[in-house]
Amino acid sequence: MDPCFNYWLLSILKSFLNGLDLILDVLFGFTIQRGSRQERQSAKSDYEKCGQILRILHRASYHEFALDTLKNFIYTHEAYVNPKIAIQNGGKITLMGFDSTHAIFVISDQDLENGRKFPFLVLAQSRNAQKLLIMPIWAFLRLSNEIEMTRETFHIHMTARCGSTLIGQLMTSGVKATLVHFEPMCFNYVEVFRNKNVFNEEMLKKLTESCFRILTRKRNGIHRIGIKWNPFGTGQLIHLKSAFPNTKLIFNTRNFAAGISSLRKTMLSLPIFYLISGLLDQNNANQTSWYILDPKYKQKFGARHASFACWYLTFFQHKNLYEHFILYEDLLEDPKKAILDLWDALEIPQDQRDIVKAMDTMALDSQNGVLVKRGQNKNSITPNKNLIRLEKEFEEMGMKLKINQSLDDLRDCLKIK
Repeated sequence: MDPCFNYWLLSILKSFLNGLDLILDVLFGFTIQRGSRQERQSAKSDYEKCGQILRILHRASYHEFALDTLKNFIYTHEAYVNPKIAIQNGGKITLMGFDSTHAIFVISDQDLENGRKFPFLVLAQSRNAQKLLIMPIWAFLRLSNEIEMTRETFHIHMTARCGSTLIGQLMTSGVKATLVHFEPMCFNYVEVFRNKNVFNEEMLKKLTESCFRILTRKRNGIHRIGIKWNPFGTGQLIHLKSAFPNTKLIFNTRNFAAGISSLRKTMLSLPIFYLISGLLDQNNANQTSWYILDPKYKQKFGARHASFACWYLTFFQHKNLYEHFILYEDLLEDPKKAILDLWDALEIPQDQRDIVKAMDTMALDSQNGVLVKRGQNKNSITPNKNLIRLEKEFEEMGMKLKINQSLDDLRDCLKIK
């Protein structure tokens, strides 16, 4: 079924369910989606009962990378529970995002934190969600402040199609007791709130910090936790570095023109609904961090491409906060040196390194065929006027950013003093 039609159908069913619940609540004090009136009243004031488990009957969205909220699901109420169960089941309960009133977690029988099997958390959650756990935002903030964090944390700030998934897997395979989150989208929801003025800046920063605390909570057998960021939310890294100065930032990119070309070819390899006019660009713009950047950049790069420019500008404007950068080309040319340099920057103890396992990982398809099979996007797309125009536009943007240059010049430009 076409995803857009599926989403339209779900919206109609959702409206019917909401209306039915209003009638049932008035007549019987019970609803299909929210449980009994007595349960709801108790959950409003009792922290230990304010979490709600919802059984999913159906999910739909106009594309799989969209930021889902409760409106994307048909569900029934199952139980009100202590919100602390969100941090007691490892990768089987994972933070997805928010709406304006609730934090939303996905419950699955799969370990969605297994980055080898699930290299994109947003896809893993949409495809494997069986239930949802929701809690009021005030309870989410309280929960995050009650937990103990892992001492060693790091972030991979990437610019898409530049080896970041592989780098995350090199960390989990080659470094003992290391967990990496592969593109949790919770930070992107915060950016949507910022761009739509849902909350004030103080609340947005609290949400960012709470997401980080939840993701990096202390776990048995894990000594360090990393986050491979989706690039649209990476502006928040600067605030996190200020709030948690011991966390380490790694910038990962590649030759600009090649990276953007690969990104667009991958998008063109996907089903046509990813390219519905305006939807994807608007979705990207809604998730982009602009609050730390000079507003003139949005005018300089234009509405269509400003969100992509932001991925780079965050790094260039705050380069002194980063510990290391790694180029995709260097990772391919001399992987052993690139890996060891990364581990040195992260101060990984020698007895926790296994370069043999890391090198074995280099031979695998890091994305596990989730989007397109390894190398497929290089030869499956016939050049057309649309693709040629897009590549020309991005070439011009690269010139404005002063990063569309030789690899030697790019390394010098990225060099951290």
